Amino acid sequence: VKTDDTTSSNDNNGPLHPYHFVPLRMGGNGRTHVATTASAALIIDELGGLPPLERMTNAFYGKAFRDKTLDQFIRSHSDPHGSRFARWIHQKLAGGT
Repeated sequence: VKTDDTTSSNDNNGPLHPYHFVPLRMGGNGRTHVATTASAALIIDELGGLPPLERMTNAFYGKAFRDKTLDQFIRSHSDPHGSRFARWIHQKLAGGT
């Protein structure tokens, strides 16, 4: 049940997790996202920056490697997929390199 623009709750037991909409600003002829103050704050302030993002993407790839359907699309388990993906997200949303 949506209670306001920033909180989701279930049966009035309090918030499940905060959320809010952060629009993506497209640049480069609509071909890429351009980092904004809001998207950077989402990654840096709310998520905690690159280290937690890498933990999340590494966890995703760890599960993807164990999934027969997804794993067939991953060429090598030795590539640093999670780290590379986290750095790409960080670059696009926070403006990092």
